[in-house]
Amino acid sequence: MTQIPDQTDVVKALGRDSITDPFLGNAIEIAIVTREHKRTMEGLCCLGIGPWQVHTFSPENTTNQTYRGQPSPFTMKVCFAQLQRFLFE
Repeated sequence: MTQIPDQTDVVKALGRDSITDPFLGNAIEIAIVTREHKRTMEGLCCLGIGPWQVHTFSPENTTNQTYRGQPSPFTMKVCFAQLQRFLFE
């Protein structure tokens, strides 16, 4: 199982002004876990959900990666889209 970076890391990835940007403010978050992020985003775009922001977290840009308290390097993609008050991840 992969550890997800804490919210501070996600906000940094989204940009310096994301904390005050309505992209993250007062949203209801819906998380979808998939092996095929591009296919999933395409399907959700057909439902009117998008555009998407895609971020890659890896040992090169994320520090202190752990699994069950032990150092464990990983790479993962996190994709975000907003539809009204709903934040899709």
